[in-house]
Amino acid sequence: MLGFFMILVDSTIVSVATPVIREDLNATYNAVLWVTSAYLLAYAVPLLITGRLGDRFGPKTLYLAGLTLFTLASLWCGLTGSVEMLIDTAGWQWIFFINVPIGVLAFYLCWKLVPSLETHSHSFDLVGVALSAIAMFCIVFGIQEGEKYDWGQMTGIISVPALIAFGLIVLAVFIYWQPRIKTEPLVPLSIFKDRNFSLANVAITTVGFAITAMAFPFFLYDQEVRGLSATKSALFLVPMAVVSGALAPWVGKMVDRIHPRTITAFGLAACSASMFWLSREMTPDSKAWQILLPMAVTIAASPTSCKVFARVTRRSPTCRRYRSSGSSPSAIALFSPL
Repeated sequence: MLGFFMILVDSTIVSVATPVIREDLNATYNAVLWVTSAYLLAYAVPLLITGRLGDRFGPKTLYLAGLTLFTLASLWCGLTGSVEMLIDTAGWQWIFFINVPIGVLAFYLCWKLVPSLETHSHSFDLVGVALSAIAMFCIVFGIQEGEKYDWGQMTGIISVPALIAFGLIVLAVFIYWQPRIKTEPLVPLSIFKDRNFSLANVAITTVGFAITAMAFPFFLYDQEVRGLSATKSALFLVPMAVVSGALAPWVGKMVDRIHPRTITAFGLAACSASMFWLSREMTPDSKAWQILLPMAVTIAASPTSCKVFARVTRRSPTCRRYRSSGSSPSAIALFSPL
């Protein structure tokens, strides 16, 4: 739970502090965006093989190793650049330092309380890992750096369109390779023949894309347009967290009583409508409550797709078979950096 809490904190706290980090390190917005993009790339690529690694070395061992690496990396990030302390605040470095005590506590509790489970041997599709990493990096780098190079030439014969096209070609090669590997594929594409699983992937990926894409411009608006500090800007997330936490158990009970199609359709429609509503309210003169209302609806709608996805993967025989073999076929793992 503490490890998951660290991921949830990091998924929003860096976006909140981005304007401050940019100013303190005298960097461009495009450069600061790589803080998030690098995190997503480093998160998504290993995610495709963590199921196998957990089976081979044990979930507890893998969790402790990842937790240690994450905690040390947070400490390193906090020490990056100037470590000056601002008056009445700890500066942007605290957003990374906060992970250190939580990580140490989580490591101790896991070491003491979590049992070691039986391990199993699985093969690793190293070619698939390399192909997916190259494809994601080229596509993400091309999209993010496109404006900097006016969507033209970058260096020599390398251009932004060529880099993105190369990434898409490598991604196509990855998809072509998966069903043809003689050992266990990294992403067993046959699982997407399960209609419910595929649709659930589309739903949760869409919601995740929308929520993630909203964070960065929203906090820029809060701090650059409204003139709020990073702390006051972050307070806009408090009602969202309360609403999401309160609705999650209720949505979970509804999923077992109401057809998932109904819940998902309502959630996606509410999410789309609330984001359009939020875009209309984001003006320099808007009141705080005018911003909070559509944001609360957006977050309230997001648990629906997660709960439906959990139900689909739990009930699908195909999903259970691949989950037991250590596969991690979720489309989110492959496309989350985008």
